[in-house]
Amino acid sequence: MAEQPLTQAEKDRRLRRRALWGIFAFTMVLTASIHSIDVLQFPNLKIPLGPPNPDVWLRLTEVRQWLTGGGFFNHAVPHTNAPFGGVATPWTRPVDIILSSLYFCFTPHFFTPTMRLLLAAAWYTPMLCLIAIATMARTTRRHFEFSTHTRIATVLLMIFNPYLGDYFSPGDADHHGFMSTLWCGVLCLITIEDMSFRAAFGAGALLGAITWTSPEGLMLAGPVYALLGAEALFRPRKMEALAQVTLGAAVMVSIGLFIERSPAEWFHPYYDTLSIVHVLLLWLCAAAAGFMAALFDKGVSFRGRITAGAAAAIGIGACMWAVYPKFFKGPMADVDPFIFQFFLPNVTEAQPLFKSPWSDIINGLTEPLLAVVLLAMVFRRSWRHMRPEKFRYFALLTALLVYTTTLTLFQIRWQYYVQPIAIILCAALLPGVAMATTFRLKRPPPRQWRQYLWLLVIFGLMNLADHVIPVKVDRGPQVLCQNEIRYVLQTQQLPKLLGQDDQILYVPANSGGDALFFTKYGIIGSNYHREAQGMKDMQALNWSKDEFSAYVVLYKRQVKAMLYCPGNEAKNAWLRTVTESKKYPRWMVPVEGMKFFPFDDDFPKPMLFKVSTTPRPATAQPAIPQQQKKRKKT
Repeated sequence: MAEQPLTQAEKDRRLRRRALWGIFAFTMVLTASIHSIDVLQFPNLKIPLGPPNPDVWLRLTEVRQWLTGGGFFNHAVPHTNAPFGGVATPWTRPVDIILSSLYFCFTPHFFTPTMRLLLAAAWYTPMLCLIAIATMARTTRRHFEFSTHTRIATVLLMIFNPYLGDYFSPGDADHHGFMSTLWCGVLCLITIEDMSFRAAFGAGALLGAITWTSPEGLMLAGPVYALLGAEALFRPRKMEALAQVTLGAAVMVSIGLFIERSPAEWFHPYYDTLSIVHVLLLWLCAAAAGFMAALFDKGVSFRGRITAGAAAAIGIGACMWAVYPKFFKGPMADVDPFIFQFFLPNVTEAQPLFKSPWSDIINGLTEPLLAVVLLAMVFRRSWRHMRPEKFRYFALLTALLVYTTTLTLFQIRWQYYVQPIAIILCAALLPGVAMATTFRLKRPPPRQWRQYLWLLVIFGLMNLADHVIPVKVDRGPQVLCQNEIRYVLQTQQLPKLLGQDDQILYVPANSGGDALFFTKYGIIGSNYHREAQGMKDMQALNWSKDEFSAYVVLYKRQVKAMLYCPGNEAKNAWLRTVTESKKYPRWMVPVEGMKFFPFDDDFPKPMLFKVSTTPRPATAQPAIPQQQKKRKKT
């Protein structure tokens, strides 16, 4: 049967749709290309390469180690925690596999591995961003007739969301953007009214892939299972879909375990990374859901369904308690207490949202609050006449919005899960609500323009609030000096100033990732929860108030050079006071000749020192702090 020719209106809509996605795709390609041009200047950079996130550079260091013969199962961080041996990262390989695919398929083979990885990272996040926004746009069109307007609203809401710059900027080769993209796919599939086996199993597989990437995926699988299970209590035939979702998640994490771990580690329990612990939990959930699906199919009463659900939850908890009781302590069950006392309280993304500057709070909550307002307006007008499938769509997304927003209030990092939900709800509801609202104006604007005027007013007020409300936290000079350290490391200046030998370098924890990726020097430690041993000595050095205490740490770690910002240290810290007085001990020699990216000369600059921690005969080392201390006593 021949296809019916398209009408002119349909052709216009298709043209507008293609133009919209073409413009957004061109923007992503343009940003990736600009970043690639900056990368091609390496190591003769004008400014440091972004993002200023040590996780990104550690990720690329791990991928480079694997691709240059380090071994797929080798997660050890090279050159860290020197000289006492390094640590292994809890990060798994899904993101590494994507980066390596871009490395082999889209980067020139005549470049060095470092350059090829920088180029792969430049295109990694724009590619994910296109997938994420296409998936969100598909979800917004479900149950709504304004398909073109919902697509445009999705793109605009994404552009004006801090979520775009924080997790999808070119070069940000971290796993957060990847997990958020998978979460967009989960939202798209679970909002289907009559999920086929393919859709339900796919949603579960995506949840399993998030868990494979990080155990925090369980924090998403839990509420999804709970919501689908609650729905099945009232609509028993829906339990089959839940069984298929749990089966998909269990299969995916099992595949991940077999790929990720060597056979000798298949049954070794880890809690901060994928292991048999998470595989067992998800298979218990799949078994319980399958049992309840068979039970509900026999027409069990509502009370019987509630009893079966409670018994399944208790049974899963009892099995996990009997086999892996430490699971209930969380993913950091085996972590040194030092991490909870001194490391996590200072990690920005682990802070509550209300501790952020007002501008960040406003930017982070604008679209979730807009979604709540739109939901209230829709339910106030038409909830009694709403179709069941549309009501289910709103109920699922609203419950997940409340859950993820609550998580974000406790830890700001969870915004990469709440923002996709907010974008979907706002883009789905705004066209219809704006077109139906006139506010009793004598000359209301055309219906087709109203949703865009709404967005203009909303983001205009948000921008105004950013400029009107003062930000009390001002770390401009400190951050700039930290970027100068990154610039020195990235432009390969240290080998010329310190020599090519493998040395141990003290740099601030936030620069540890740059040091690992851009140099061959070893470091004491960086910002990772398995680095407790190194971070303890880093803290002891930072808190040292006298020469002797600092030297003890430097000698213990066999540090040969120090690169740091004196102004970023505490006022009474020896690392700061010794530079202010400019009275250096003989074992600490300033090194001149560093070049910085052009900026105001009034801003503080980092300093570089050579350190001599080689043991010498007692008669030949009159400047060692311990001997100086004894002389003062005599």
